[in-house]
Amino acid sequence: MIGNEEGIILLQMLNDMKHRVESLGGERFLNRINELVKESPQSSKHDDKREERNARIHGADIKVDLKALDWIRRHDRYSDMLSAAREGFEAIYGVSSSEWKSLVHKAPQEVIGSANKLGDLTLRCRYHSRQRKEIADQMKKTCKDAIHLWKQSLPDAQYPKSAIALKKSDYDKLHRE
Repeated sequence: MIGNEEGIILLQMLNDMKHRVESLGGERFLNRINELVKESPQSSKHDDKREERNARIHGADIKVDLKALDWIRRHDRYSDMLSAAREGFEAIYGVSSSEWKSLVHKAPQEVIGSANKLGDLTLRCRYHSRQRKEIADQMKKTCKDAIHLWKQSLPDAQYPKSAIALKKSDYDKLHRE
């Protein structure tokens, strides 16, 4: 390839952007396919794929939510929504955004996963039915316990990795019920 270094870098950037756009298109098509399949008599065979889609689209992501709150704080056009967004964050994750913002950069992936699962239990309709309420409440407690174990270890105590792994295992068992 002939060209200057900046040209090569621009070409690489364009290729990266092209791949990102293509993957977004594929994801959008998969979301639409899931909607189409939902209306089919065969839909029950594909419930697991729909659940994956719902988790991807509607699932909690504490890191993205914190970035979204930071973004809205910097854009005056949406400032009227900031208070409500912070309240929503606390309703989803059980802790204020200011507290999580100070902790998230220290949190191990298992703890972030527990926070996201806790958020999923609040956001996703799958867990709102009467028959799943008891299990959902147990799952929420398991997530909160894992987060609490980690927070107790701050700032100097040893990270309770095995205790948090046990909580994750408990959650996974409940999730399969």
